[in-house]
Amino acid sequence: AIVQLMLKDLENRLRERQIILKVTPAAQEYIIRTGYDPVYGARPLKRLIQQKVETLVARKMIGEELLPGSTLERCYGCGLVQERHRHRYELNPAYAKTLQDAGLVFSGTSPDGRLVETVELTQRPFYVGVQYHPEFKSRPNRPHPLFQGFIGAAAAHAHKGEA
Repeated sequence: AIVQLMLKDLENRLRERQIILKVTPAAQEYIIRTGYDPVYGARPLKRLIQQKVETLVARKMIGEELLPGSTLERCYGCGLVQERHRHRYELNPAYAKTLQDAGLVFSGTSPDGRLVETVELTQRPFYVGVQYHPEFKSRPNRPHPLFQGFIGAAAAHAHKGEA
């Protein structure tokens, strides 16, 4: 019964994002068999659901398609990235055309194209806005691609000023 409650909670959270989750009885049985621990009780069940269900759904949801030739594509070196959407704010579609007409480029969207994940002014050396926190994936010896791109653009701008 606890597994059904946990999955129902996840289903309700996903429904708010217009995502329908159906878990088969066989999958529920797998979660019970694999996740329950007589010593730790239901706590491992929650972790298993996070690892085997929530993480996979999040990866499918947040895979971000980047606009070819955009600053973000140059920073990442590819056209598809995986970042975790971390904000409740989203672009109001009523303003999309006005913003685009003014030069704002929607350089990254969710796979279904409904959520704008990144924006930029591509005519600028580095003018980027994202709906995630690149600092969470950055390390002193392995900086996030956006930080590398920003520092590179700043260094090029500084070097240009010396000439």
